[in-house]
Amino acid sequence: MGQKLLGGFIVGGIVGAVAGILYAPRSGAETRALLADKVDEYWGEGRDLYERGVQNMNDRAADFVPAAAMKSDELREKIDAARERIATQVAKNAAAACDTMADAEDVVVDAAVNVGAAAYDHVEAAVAGVAAATPPTEPAAEPVDTKGDAAPQADPESGR
Repeated sequence: MGQKLLGGFIVGGIVGAVAGILYAPRSGAETRALLADKVDEYWGEGRDLYERGVQNMNDRAADFVPAAAMKSDELREKIDAARERIATQVAKNAAAACDTMADAEDVVVDAAVNVGAAAYDHVEAAVAGVAAATPPTEPAAEPVDTKGDAAPQADPESGR
């Protein structure tokens, strides 16, 4: 709203100045000469204002570029430092995992050796127990036919 009000005042001032010049009691040649002088004066002031604005913007841009480059360099350094910290931590974690795996491997190997030895001891004890519980046997008088091809023999006592 403030910009519209200011714009209205400026336009009103310009229209009032033009109307005042046109209705002034001077002759046309004098009015045109006065108007041309004022236009040249304002044109020069406008050009100076424009050039100062351009110079001001160039100065600000010149100040901004090094500051932006410096901030960019700082940010790049921070990112590189973070990458190095992460890589160091990953290497530490990998080394710790390898150490843990080596320790676990030793434990597993020891446990397997102990289980194997215990199983061997149990098997030896079982074999010894079976051998002690079984009475000695005499060898059979006749070989036993396991194929079932032999014909039945007659029993001499029963006569069959």
